[in-house]
Amino acid sequence: MLKKETLYLLDKEETLIEKKGIEIGHIFQLGQKYSEKLNAKFSNSNGGLENLWMGCYGIGVTRLAQAAIEQNHDNDGICWPIQIAPFNVVLIPTNFKDPIQKNLSEEIYIEFQKK
Repeated sequence: MLKKETLYLLDKEETLIEKKGIEIGHIFQLGQKYSEKLNAKFSNSNGGLENLWMGCYGIGVTRLAQAAIEQNHDNDGICWPIQIAPFNVVLIPTNFKDPIQKNLSEEIYIEFQKK
């Protein structure tokens, strides 16, 4: 069984705490696409010039969504945080003076608030 948090005592002055995390970054392998255009070269072991092999690290949009889902779900599915929800629900009864519509819209509203 894995513990969610583990303490490691490095010495009397330091403690390293291991916690669960989610990586939302991507490594993008750019190859030589940009170094050719920029004429960015290095000297190889034979003294010849070669184009650099490039890469970069950045936040992946798809990984952000996956991390949000991993942290915000229940047995019924995804519970999107409002900041990244694909839509908002607005409940508008057509006739609020009609007691059936009023009661039904209030029941639906209360049910939505539970989730």
